[in-house]
Amino acid sequence: MAKRSFRTNVSKDDRLTLLAASSGNVIFATQTKRPFDFAPDTLTICPNRITITYGSLFGSNERPLPIENVIGSHVSSGLFYATLFIETFGLEKPEPLRYLSKDDARLARRYTLALVECSKNKIDLSGHSLAELRDFLGQIGMVHH
Repeated sequence: MAKRSFRTNVSKDDRLTLLAASSGNVIFATQTKRPFDFAPDTLTICPNRITITYGSLFGSNERPLPIENVIGSHVSSGLFYATLFIETFGLEKPEPLRYLSKDDARLARRYTLALVECSKNKIDLSGHSLAELRDFLGQIGMVHH
């Protein structure tokens, strides 16, 4: 049985408008908290992509990762900080984001896992507010122990 989008009756122009409107929505953003780091790495999660920006004093390297190319993510926690690993296919694997707060790393993992599930199931997220997205994605991506 083929999986279908929940918005199959929306025209192509309307879908393009919805995609353009929702692609700038930032579900979650964080940055590394390395001591004495004047150019932290940043992570931005939007409905259709994850962007990692590796900072340096002399510039930055931005890596957009379309959700369709993300397999999942996991977190490794230390005493003070956590590291977020994002797994991809069809793209070069991004460097892990080290020195994230533990809460931020877990929340990023949760949103990433939920967006991957939504993408796999062809769920259209464009009709929801940011508050609704954060709530739904937080529930979908929750890891139960």
